[in-house]
Amino acid sequence: MLERPGGILQYNGRDITLPDIRMIWWAGGNPFHHHQDLPRLQRAWSRAETIVVQEPWWTAVARQADIVLPATTTLERNDIASSSRDRFLRAMHQAIPPVAEARNDVDMLADVAEALGFRDRFTEQRDEGAWLRHIYEQWRLTCGRLGYEAPDFDRFWAEGHIEVPPVPVGEEYTHLPNSPPVRRTSR
Repeated sequence: MLERPGGILQYNGRDITLPDIRMIWWAGGNPFHHHQDLPRLQRAWSRAETIVVQEPWWTAVARQADIVLPATTTLERNDIASSSRDRFLRAMHQAIPPVAEARNDVDMLADVAEALGFRDRFTEQRDEGAWLRHIYEQWRLTCGRLGYEAPDFDRFWAEGHIEVPPVPVGEEYTHLPNSPPVRRTSR
């Protein structure tokens, strides 16, 4: 994308014209740690006029930025942890207050939205805790449609984790009722 503004990308049966990206805003993860072609990534990032990075440490991605916004670590914020192959959903309770000027992503981005004049639309009047509750409840509703009754948010948060039932081997890819099936390719 960054390398070929105006170029065509064929995706999902359509031709997409690649935009001329002038700004990168990076939050979460460090592409300069795990990208397979670092010189190519460096060339692509050098095309941007402005790079903003939300990062708790002075990492390789922070060094690329024009602006580094100090983000909280997992110890300094409330969050929910899991992955697509993980049978556990974990409540990540804030262990310590944010260090120095670090801020959680929700508050940081809400302030940016406010400066642009649309804080209420962006936040939907939710703070960090309300977003965690909302996201969890959306996940819980999806689980219910798939036949698993997850506990309510308050119980999950108090107990600290949930173990979800294992997915039977061979049924790793499922779909929601009334949704088209996921197409599987041969392995």
